[in-house]
Amino acid sequence: MDIRGKFIIFEGGEGSGKTTIVDRLKEKFPDIVYTQDPGGTDLGERVRDLLMSKATSGIDARTELLLFLASRAQLVAEVIRPALQSGKNVICNRFGLSSIAYQVYGRQKPELLDLFHSVSEKILNGCVPDAVFFST
Repeated sequence: MDIRGKFIIFEGGEGSGKTTIVDRLKEKFPDIVYTQDPGGTDLGERVRDLLMSKATSGIDARTELLLFLASRAQLVAEVIRPALQSGKNVICNRFGLSSIAYQVYGRQKPELLDLFHSVSEKILNGCVPDAVFFST
């Protein structure tokens, strides 16, 4: 019998309480795998640092989106998929919907939605959330 864990995402704007909720869940359910996007892997944390630095303040919207997707690809390959396949549940602070909100519509680049969907389909390869909770 193949048992797959559940993949749960917390999404929401800055300061909406996602991290607080996830921190409380960590206390109550320590056996769950917790991660964040971008981040969650050595490469992902480097990408996160790069994206938050002044060095990328004038970054092209496509480049920014692709960096987020690259970090996500590594997170899925290294953390999320292996955990789910071993039957563990995964909770992630942000994921794909944040990219749509910030990198596509936040940057006023709706033409990047096709790029987002086509790359996401390849990097996720069916590894999609079972539930998404929105914090407002």
